[in-house]
Amino acid sequence: MIINNEILFRLSCHYPKSYQEYAIEYIIANSDKLTDEDIETLIERGCKDTYQNTIKVFSILGYPKVAKAIPSLFMLFQDLNWPGSTDAMNLLSALPLDAYKDDLNMAIKKALDTSDDDWIYGIRTFIENENISEAIDKDFKEKFNEAYQRYIG
Repeated sequence: MIINNEILFRLSCHYPKSYQEYAIEYIIANSDKLTDEDIETLIERGCKDTYQNTIKVFSILGYPKVAKAIPSLFMLFQDLNWPGSTDAMNLLSALPLDAYKDDLNMAIKKALDTSDDDWIYGIRTFIENENISEAIDKDFKEKFNEAYQRYIG
């Protein structure tokens, strides 16, 4: 595993640009050594301060290298003001629907289960931008649409 606390900290937007660039370059230079655990660690152990640089790394690494991070990318839609949320949308939009359809539906289910209106809004924004409403599981499509309508009032 090449991702450690130092690299995670250096990805923070609160560190000097040179630290951030070092961390990004280090990860890219060692991409052949990255494990699925490293990929998951980048997004799951990171925080809002690191999301934008993490998504930048994921965009460079590409799919399928970052496949393990896809479920966590949908977590960034919980607040579209978070750094990296728009970048996560752009990254996912570049992938084929089959690469993330199951994870999209899992995120919808979690957002509904937790009644997280902001997350429902973020997911719906992505779905509308990508014009993929057919990807929503029919078992909770109506509930999802109702929750969204309540949110936008």
